[in-house]
Amino acid sequence: RCLKLAWTLPVESSGKRKRPKLWQLIVPACVLARDAKTRGITRFHVHTCSNAAILCMMTRRLIGTPFSLTLNANINWWGGAMAEKFADADFTIAITQWLLDEMQRDYPQLRPGQRLLGRIGVDTDKWTPAEARPPSADGTMRIFSLGRLHISKGHWVLLRAMKLLRDRGIETRLRVAGDGPERANIEKLIAELGLRDCVTLLGSQSEDVCIAEMRAADVFVLSSDAEPLGVVYMEAMSAGVPTVGTAAGGVAEIITDGVDGVLVPPKSPEALADALEQLARDPQRREQLGKAGRESIIRNFDARIGASTLYERMFGAAPR
Repeated sequence: RCLKLAWTLPVESSGKRKRPKLWQLIVPACVLARDAKTRGITRFHVHTCSNAAILCMMTRRLIGTPFSLTLNANINWWGGAMAEKFADADFTIAITQWLLDEMQRDYPQLRPGQRLLGRIGVDTDKWTPAEARPPSADGTMRIFSLGRLHISKGHWVLLRAMKLLRDRGIETRLRVAGDGPERANIEKLIAELGLRDCVTLLGSQSEDVCIAEMRAADVFVLSSDAEPLGVVYMEAMSAGVPTVGTAAGGVAEIITDGVDGVLVPPKSPEALADALEQLARDPQRREQLGKAGRESIIRNFDARIGASTLYERMFGAAPR
């Protein structure tokens, strides 16, 4: 049955390259099945919908162990055979409403109980505000950004917005945590825009360093093209930092524009510069957004909320 699954599953990519890759999952599936029986494991939960899901599909065929999935990014990112993966799982938790809506639209054959909303969240006891955030000595607005240096994260948008702000006489400083394939291009753009004196690339940093950077910032910005949800926005808001994001993907499920954060169109340095200029000129507004953002995350995106959704679906009422 595992061989049949490896041969017939309609995954993406050409058959000659993909089939051997699926066949190679059969031995790990046998190891997983053996360990599950030895250790008395009665179900699996898979936090992706890629090969790990296929591994559990094979294990189910070997020893009948049920499994469930988390859909935590765009459906078309997971290598195909999504109808088969969703149908084989006991249930799939979509982390955003728009992903759940896509499942309902594109896979109507699924039973209602096979799909549910379970937003992921952050540890609001760890991502906490600074006890005090004194203004910078020279009045410069301190901006922090956290994300992989990848073209999809839109760092070029933020850098060009920084240049526009400087041309308008608004002084800002930007610190960016993260690394990735776009670092050389980002460094080149920083030089071209004359921003070397006000932009610092920190590289990959630990969670503790990122928390400290959040607490020291006046504003958090991530100008991605789109995010399936955007955990880093939750982290910034939980830390009480006024947060600017892009109105694309699932970000609007986290940030309500003008209420607990600011949303701007993606790929628009002008719109981002306008939003940052307003925040630079209104410290009281920044403070209001920071407080409202944290309250929203505690209410809607504390990690315990998503954890209890999964727990209750598997075991019944969650403990307090």
